Amino acid sequence: MAQVIHWQARVFRIKYIQEQYDRGREAARTDAENGIRKVYIQLVGGWGQFLFELLRDRYGIFAQHVSDITTVEKLSYEAGYNSIAHEYIETTHGEGTMQHIDEEVHAFRAKQYRKYLRACLQDMRRQE
Repeated sequence: MAQVIHWQARVFRIKYIQEQYDRGREAARTDAENGIRKVYIQLVGGWGQFLFELLRDRYGIFAQHVSDITTVEKLSYEAGYNSIAHEYIETTHGEGTMQHIDEEVHAFRAKQYRKYLRACLQDMRRQE
């Protein structure tokens, strides 16, 4: 299974701390055994609310908001945790589920952006 890479780790080329990554994986396994379904993810604006509700309502997963102001230790732990959580999602709900969730969020964001742009154009036309 491919390692889940947080966007900050990709952008800033951060190397995860293996010990923290492994701790996150172990915590996710323990949570799964206890029926706790959770992922760590940044939830910003309207699309964050959409994702939070999608994960909760359709998949029974709690999305724990994370900040972009963080440490490499925390990033490592969360990435390790999410690697197990994502495996659970794919196993339970079918291969490709994570990709489908991502596509739904992107479609929602694009729709909201188009709606915003239309409103801006209407305002500009009224001001002319």
